Parts: sequence; structure tokens; C-alpha cells
Amino acid sequence: MIFVTLSHRKNEKKMSNIYGIILAGGQGTRAGYGTPKQFININDKPVIIHTLIKFTSLKITGLIVVVPEKYIKHTNKLIKEFAIQKVIITIKGGETRQGSSYNAITCMDFNDNDILIFHDAARPFVGTEIIKKCIKESKEYGAAGVYIKATDTIARIENNFVKQIPDRSELYYSQTPQVFQYKIIKEAHELALSKGINDLTDDVQLVLNAGYKVKVVNGSPGNIKITSATDIDLAECISRREKE
Repeated sequence: MIFVTLSHRKNEKKMSNIYGIILAGGQGTRAGYGTPKQFININDKPVIIHTLIKFTSLKITGLIVVVPEKYIKHTNKLIKEFAIQKVIITIKGGETRQGSSYNAITCMDFNDNDILIFHDAARPFVGTEIIKKCIKESKEYGAAGVYIKATDTIARIENNFVKQIPDRSELYYSQTPQVFQYKIIKEAHELALSKGINDLTDDVQLVLNAGYKVKVVNGSPGNIKITSATDIDLAECISRREKE
């Protein structure tokens, strides 16, 4: 079962639309709960629902939700249960992050100047102002991504020995969203596939490989990615704080 609420035809007048692509295709259970992290409850709501709620408050055309195929029915049930608006379609993820992103950009007809917002479902605390800033910058520059300065020293390791300590002043942690004009992200994916590249874990890397620049948007330490049981504990604290 999928949700389809909008019609898109190639012969329609080309106008710029904005779509949120919520990437929840991972099967990972590193948090130790026996279920993918995007479906773990944080204060009575699954992580993916917290994330979708953030996007429904934005002025966007619609949402595309990417989940493991066996969780499509479950996801649609959650969307109905929590009355999430703006979901156009729920689709299956790929075998890799790159595959999930590609499934999203090929699931329906887009216009070249449409704006696609790629966001990890496991980052439920992204600020809406950050998303809006990314949309603005992608309209002007074609591509934008969210980053925060590295606060820890980072080492490059080879064969279990420290090889190099890069200059931390030049290093940043990557977050999502990552936002692109459709024509750019489409070209980037097609170029990668033509070269046999199908397992990149970052859409910005695809765009950089295609020769485009990506505008930096400042992120937030609170925009955490839930991966471990410790992250879940932290997420519950942040969720309670957001309600206050």
C-alpha cells in the first residue's frame, strides 16, 4: 500500500516544487532493540514520526518516505495513526544509502528545478530554520548541506597504527538535510552509476564527484543521529525538553 495524493505529468507546466525525502531504508539494529532504529519509540512516538512531524510544519509540496520493503505497511499504518499530512508516497529502500536515494529520485516525475530535501529519519531533532536555510541556499547555488565544526581530534588509522592527525580547524561533521535541485542530484546519480559506483553513503559526495559546489549551512549539536542505545537515552531527554 502506498499513499498518492498528487498527480505529476511530464506535460504539465514546469514549476518549482519542494519535496522532503525521509531516508529510513536502513535495517540496522545497532541500538540493540531488535528493530530498526527509525521505528523505536521516543516518548510514545516512533523516531520516524518525530522526524515527519518536523517536516509537516514546513511549506513543502510533499513527503517521500523511504523504508525497508517489509516495513512499508507498518510505516503507512503509523502515518495514519499519527495523522501525518503531506506524505505523497512510501517506497522501498535500496540495498545501500545510495540505492535508497536513487529510488526516491526515480519514484515519480520531477521538474529540473524542483528542490529535493534528503534527510535521515534517525535525525528527529533537526531545526526547521536549518531546513529553510538549506532550501534557500539550494535555490541559489543548486546544492547545500549541513555541517558543524569538529570538536574532537580526528586521527587517520592504518593497520591499527595512527597514520596522521589532520588539522581539526578544517574538519567538520556532516549532518542532514542535504538539499539539491533535481537536475543536479539526478545527473550526479546517473554519473556515479555509469562509473559502477553504487555504494556511496553521502549524497553530497555524489554531487561533488559530478563537479558541482555545495553550499555549507551551519548545523546544530542537537541534530543528533540516533544509532546506539545511548543515543536513544539522549533523544528522550531532548524530546522532553522540546515539549517544555
